[in-house]
Amino acid sequence: MEPGEMLGGRYRLIEPCGQGGMAEVWKAYDTERRLEVAVKVVRPARDLVGQWFDTGHMHQGRAELHGRFRREGEVLAGLSHPGIPELYDRGVHGDRPYIVMRLVKGKSLHWLLENRRPFARSVVIAIAWQIADALACAHAARLVHRDLKPHNVKVDHDGTVVLLDFGIALPLLPGVTRYTAQGTTLGSKGYMAPEQIREDPLTLRTDLYAYGCVVFELFTGRRPFGTEKGLSIVSQHLESAPPSVQEFAPWVSDDIDELILRLLAKEPGDRPPNVQAVLKALKPHLPVPGDPAPDLSIGPDPTLRFRRPEGASSGSDHAARPPVVRRPALARRGGGWISRRNIEEYLAEVGRELAEGAAGSATERLAELLPDARRQFGADPLVRRARRACADSLRIAGECARAGDLYRQQVGDLGRPDAPALQAERLTTLLRVAECRIPLREIESALDGLREVANDVGALPVELAEQVISHCEELGLELAELGYVAEVDEILDPLRRRPPDQEV
Repeated sequence: MEPGEMLGGRYRLIEPCGQGGMAEVWKAYDTERRLEVAVKVVRPARDLVGQWFDTGHMHQGRAELHGRFRREGEVLAGLSHPGIPELYDRGVHGDRPYIVMRLVKGKSLHWLLENRRPFARSVVIAIAWQIADALACAHAARLVHRDLKPHNVKVDHDGTVVLLDFGIALPLLPGVTRYTAQGTTLGSKGYMAPEQIREDPLTLRTDLYAYGCVVFELFTGRRPFGTEKGLSIVSQHLESAPPSVQEFAPWVSDDIDELILRLLAKEPGDRPPNVQAVLKALKPHLPVPGDPAPDLSIGPDPTLRFRRPEGASSGSDHAARPPVVRRPALARRGGGWISRRNIEEYLAEVGRELAEGAAGSATERLAELLPDARRQFGADPLVRRARRACADSLRIAGECARAGDLYRQQVGDLGRPDAPALQAERLTTLLRVAECRIPLREIESALDGLREVANDVGALPVELAEQVISHCEELGLELAELGYVAEVDEILDPLRRRPPDQEV
């Protein structure tokens, strides 16, 4: 990708902000909202061969990455906290998915530790508390971040501490697809909990260990385990007792020293019970309204929100939150008549609701209007867009039965189109129908849907076929997680065996 390139017809790329294992992040300009945003885009498949998959498993590996990336968007859509970037939009550029988020313009905690230490005591506590507060939001959604480290924390220009990169976050919910194969531990060396290194089942307390490593580094300027002991870092995380923070920072109080030692316990059961306990332990040490500003070389002041007269309270329930924006209800003309402009307005409202975290009243209102819109405009592209938006919103909200009905109506309206793009749309919609059957335990029907698409994808041009096959692999992964590995392989192996860039 190059500066000036447009994504989704509205996001103009400005400059790259960074690159991770599976994605690159760009600063971009949203030409509709007229503000700068962050756009995270999956890296090209050719760049990931050898790192995430080999050439013989191109389709499966790419489908796994796209599935994980799609889940990151769904995760962010369900979180609302000033210390977690808001999700604005999602889309696909060519065959590369992307997500659009709030742009955090500050410095990473890693950069600050390298260039601005030592921090004032009040700054350390304020940063530690804000990280824990953001983590509390994720844990309330039963979400393990899995990659908490200084690189993934930023101090924004207003002093807000922001937790970034939910790319490998794991929802602890029944039936959630595990995109990590055995032997491919995800996380960052130096911050992984022992159970994460051993590939044992993870819990919310797994993040508390990584948090303990980060806070240890905040107080001391060094990680709890290094290479000076002659043992590997991994071995020390598994076997060595952590040092006392007071060994390197004698000014640290006994209760904080004890808290960090508990966070770094080898056994999850020996760590604090939850992140709320951490917030409670840190609260007596926070700056309070009227305290003087610290002597800062860090730049933005993380203590400011606490030193203001309306400073933060004891836990995340009382932490600063963005104001709720209440929009006027969208008007509808009487007599069952609806204009195209009305539909566009409802579509925009549904998009805003999803960007703020979840499906809501706009989805319900638009779904109520769909029968009138269908009768009035027929199988119009705008009606299809509206139905697809409602179906996607309901599916993400877990209302798979209703979403499946809307997807099936979409298939009916598309019929058997001649245009390749519409053929691809029909096949991807059939895959959505199949996906909605899985939570309803209609597994055989889901397999039949996957089989139908796999049989028909050969009619598409290569580029469109690749995109549909990628979606097939994502659905196949979900079915394989439920034990239907042989059935999925039987359906998809003929597509996997074909030479690259050859007609299906």
